[in-house]
Amino acid sequence: MIGYPYSESDFRQASLAIRPYADLTWFGIDSVNCLAVFISAGFGPIPIKALADPVVHKHIYTDIFQCGPSENRDIIELSKELGCYVFDWLGHGGELAATVPYTKIYSPSSCYSIDRKTFVGNGILVSFDGRFSNMDSVLIRDLNLPLNVKV
Repeated sequence: MIGYPYSESDFRQASLAIRPYADLTWFGIDSVNCLAVFISAGFGPIPIKALADPVVHKHIYTDIFQCGPSENRDIIELSKELGCYVFDWLGHGGELAATVPYTKIYSPSSCYSIDRKTFVGNGILVSFDGRFSNMDSVLIRDLNLPLNVKV
């Protein structure tokens, strides 16, 4: 288990596009209900929807990753163990964030599937058209929506 690493001020900074912010992790779901974890690196763009509610984000984070306050484990390794796709923003602080896509760094052999009705309706899980298995990267337009996201 890993401890929940974010505070409300981390979300506030990210939603105001004050960079660098905490290396916020956000979540996406594809057309076949596979879960992807997106690592922002403190500079990568995050869809507004993913920042909608820090309390709900914590709930999803702790439910999915079975987080506890004490053990410190790497979110990428946990994502791999669960079978989540992992996308990382590999840009640098000086680059215009909206021009650098999140790059897929891990594809599971069998994906972690979640209940779309439970998580998408709360406004924090970003819903994508298509399948993560077919995406090598995802481009986010600043703090708006991914180019291939369902609106």
